[in-house]
Amino acid sequence: MAKISEDRLLLRAAAVATFPATALGNADAIYAVLTHQNARVAVDFILVTVAVCCLRSVSLVLDTDADRAVLRQLAHTGENDLDGIASDTGLRPATVKLALARLCSAGEVIDSGTPDRPIYRTVGWARAAE
Repeated sequence: MAKISEDRLLLRAAAVATFPATALGNADAIYAVLTHQNARVAVDFILVTVAVCCLRSVSLVLDTDADRAVLRQLAHTGENDLDGIASDTGLRPATVKLALARLCSAGEVIDSGTPDRPIYRTVGWARAAE
C-alpha cells in the first residue's frame, strides 16, 4: 500500500510548528488584557483565531487522508487488525485507531474478533463474506 506522502508530512510538521506560536499569542493576549492594552488584545485574538482556523483545516485534511488510507487498505486486504493497517499504510497506530473510530462510528467499518484484538473490515466486504 502507498505510504503517506511527503507533502502530508510537511503539512503535519507545519501544523505542529504552529502550536507554540498560538500558545505565545494567547499568553500575550492575556498579558495585554491585564495591562489594559485593548488594541494589542484585539490583534492577538485575531492572530490566534486565524491560527486555530488553519490548524482545524489541516486537521480535517489529515483526518480525511487517514480515513481514506485505512479504507483503501481494508478494501485491498479485506480485513486486518490495527497493527497490520498501521504497518501497511505507514500511519502511526494512534492515527489508525482514531480513523477506525471515526469509520466505525460512520458505519463504514465494523470490527469483530476479540475485544483486546479486533479485526476490522469494511461493511461491504463483511456483507459479501456472509
